[in-house]
Amino acid sequence: MNAILSPTKPYEEKKRILTERYHVPMDSEFGKELKLMCNLSDYVEEIGIKKGREEGKTEIIFAMFRENLSDEMVSRLSGYSMEEIRKLRRENAPEKKAR
Repeated sequence: MNAILSPTKPYEEKKRILTERYHVPMDSEFGKELKLMCNLSDYVEEIGIKKGREEGKTEIIFAMFRENLSDEMVSRLSGYSMEEIRKLRRENAPEKKAR
């Protein structure tokens, strides 16, 4: 299982390990499935990296809000549209407490 699930091993190495070490016949259908799994793990990793960057960027935007920068300035510095900045500001606004 480690050979197939390893995120560091490329497709060709996984294929070689499965055929040589475990004597798994590598017909075209199994090869396609293995390649799909490898591509899928790359895709999942890409999504995770992108999500992490976006979360980091929004944290920086929230820090700019705390420094009382204008929406225009935050938009210009972040590359986000004014609409996106206003939405983030509304989401980040402290809730008003009822008395």
